[in-house]
Amino acid sequence: MLNECNHSIVSSFLEPGELGDTVRARTSVNVVSLDHFMEANSIARIDILKIDAQGFELEVFKGAASMMEQHRIGMIFFEMTISGLYENLPPYYELLRFLDERGFVMASLYDPHYTEERRYKTEIVRWTNMLYIDKSYFEAYHSI
Repeated sequence: MLNECNHSIVSSFLEPGELGDTVRARTSVNVVSLDHFMEANSIARIDILKIDAQGFELEVFKGAASMMEQHRIGMIFFEMTISGLYENLPPYYELLRFLDERGFVMASLYDPHYTEERRYKTEIVRWTNMLYIDKSYFEAYHSI
């Protein structure tokens, strides 16, 4: 079920967390893995995959695992939610480990978003954008 929130940019398959938005509707949607979509549509490779799945990125990664392991995805640019916005959000290190285990390395971080954390009396990162690159793609690109 897709949780459609008052602010559509935070709608997610995950339930809102402590800092999340109010759900206004729940909608059943069909989901297909990237592995299946690429095979069904005869897509040989993706140079850059952009993902913004509002906390559901690990599931998207799992659905692209075969393509990643076959080095058919060169780069992945994604928004990584770190805390507070969704219930049952996988820890950020699980996403990074998943990519690392499939030969991807972090190329850069972009535009971190901070919010105040009253318990610690400081601001902490809630989400950021990340660029990961497949090591073999990077080596091929740099050998040109």
